[in-house]
Amino acid sequence: MLFRSPVVLVAALRGIPTMLLEQNAMPGLTNRLLARVVRAAALTYDDAHGYFGRKGFVTGNPVRPEFIAMADSQMSDPIADGRVLILGGSQGAHAINVAMVAAAAELGRRCPGLEIVHQTGARDLDAVREGYARAGVVARTAAFLDGVASEMNAASLV
Repeated sequence: MLFRSPVVLVAALRGIPTMLLEQNAMPGLTNRLLARVVRAAALTYDDAHGYFGRKGFVTGNPVRPEFIAMADSQMSDPIADGRVLILGGSQGAHAINVAMVAAAAELGRRCPGLEIVHQTGARDLDAVREGYARAGVVARTAAFLDGVASEMNAASLV
């Protein structure tokens, strides 16, 4: 997102109305830097208010209709159905990736046949892929997953 900062910065300096969307409780570097110059910031969490002051207002997180439709689907047993989807946000992806690799062998032992779909981010992709392989766990790993709504719908646990 850092590549967008010059555009927003120039717009703000030229008096063009600017607004950020901050979807995390702790904003990333770009939004923390731009907080000083933008006119407003739409926040998902109250925790982010401290970074934006009076410019920030909580709106929640915009959700595509595909995700809302999933709310009506039946809940299932993740172990019986055997498909788990793992997604990490920008601030927490590495910690989730490390934890899943550490837990992989035990998961494989306790839940034979468990299928994991894991969005790792680019940095950890190879390490996570190798960790699952060493543990003998069937996992489809990707730096980024297109069609997250359909992945969530196919999973028994997210």
